[in-house]
Amino acid sequence: FQSQLPSSAGDSPTQPSHLTLSILLISLTVLIVAVYLIACRLSNNCLLRLGNQLIGLRDPSAATSEQSPLRLLLVTAHPDDECMFFAPLLLALSAQSESPSNHRWELYLACLSTGNYYGLGDIRVSELTLAWTEGFGQSVNRLRIVNDSRLPDSNSIDWQAAHIDDCVSGLIDEWQIDCLATFDSGGVSGHANHRALQRWALSRCASHRLRRDRPVPVLLLRTVGLARKYSGVLAILPALLEHSLSHSDPSPATALFVTLPSRLLTPLRCMRHHLSQLVWFRYLYCLFSSYLLINTPSNHGDKATRKAAHEAFVSGHGGCSLVEIWLHLTLPCLLLALTAQLRCCCHGNSRLLRLIGWLEAGLLCCSAVLQLTVLADHVTELVCAAAACLLLLLPFAQRNNFDFVVEPPQPRPLFKEF
Repeated sequence: FQSQLPSSAGDSPTQPSHLTLSILLISLTVLIVAVYLIACRLSNNCLLRLGNQLIGLRDPSAATSEQSPLRLLLVTAHPDDECMFFAPLLLALSAQSESPSNHRWELYLACLSTGNYYGLGDIRVSELTLAWTEGFGQSVNRLRIVNDSRLPDSNSIDWQAAHIDDCVSGLIDEWQIDCLATFDSGGVSGHANHRALQRWALSRCASHRLRRDRPVPVLLLRTVGLARKYSGVLAILPALLEHSLSHSDPSPATALFVTLPSRLLTPLRCMRHHLSQLVWFRYLYCLFSSYLLINTPSNHGDKATRKAAHEAFVSGHGGCSLVEIWLHLTLPCLLLALTAQLRCCCHGNSRLLRLIGWLEAGLLCCSAVLQLTVLADHVTELVCAAAACLLLLLPFAQRNNFDFVVEPPQPRPLFKEF
């Protein structure tokens, strides 16, 4: 009898081994971590841009001098909106205020209803107070909850801009607000009260009536599709792409804010204070929603001040823009992935495989030199990206595409042929 085992390596089945799947899983994890760290770095850059823009509105000739804290007012429609939708923005601003080298921020919150749709208004007011003070660590003096019969919690009642203006305009002047944040036209969840806030904010921004002495930029939280909304950390990939493309404009109108690694659990802790709202589907929301991890608001401020903020940012970062940073970190990964695919196509041709190996070595060396010379302060992102590229190449090495892989010995037949 002749053994039925394969006689050559070329006839061996191409089923992926457990080691290959493990390496691929580790590679994808490292890539996600690298992309997340890049998003955190760009989030800090967006805060610097926004701070430069607001300081330019105060006094353009003294953009680098010592300034009083920048004040942002978040206007929401219901209690728990600040946790479910705006947590990355609030946490990014509060984290930057802790660093002495960055702009100092003061956060204010105006909730325009008590959320009394089911008769739980008093409970939700106390929950919001706890979430704002204990969850986000802000002062209760910077919180204002409006209880106005003209602004009821109802998805079937459209709030009027004049009624909203009566409740918010006084707070803007009282707190000397520099920037305003609220929902966009989609309202994230499509709620009528959320959409009404966008119409009010844009109407007041266009008429320069948000503040008497100077214009106030407005950040409108963008509404994304369902797939991106519930994709969790994977939503960072399209957000980074859109953010990089928009920043090719010298006066970018979009921003990116990401929850920092040290505060990933803070939105969940804040949501625990809203016990009356934690029904079963909100647990799923907390598990899969990207709004607990990333915010991509659009900046509806003055274009000239945005351009000045961009120029100040580029001059302070060695002339390297955000698009250049993104290309430097992703282009080597794309080139190495392309050469890995070429290895699969050229299986069996030793000369061509050796040439591709030298090409990959050159790409790695050039990438390392480029990163160390141009992006010397992005060491963490560089290490993660390089490690992910190397791990992605290991499965192809296991399939005998590299010269240094030793071919395993062939099994002996069970029975000799007579």
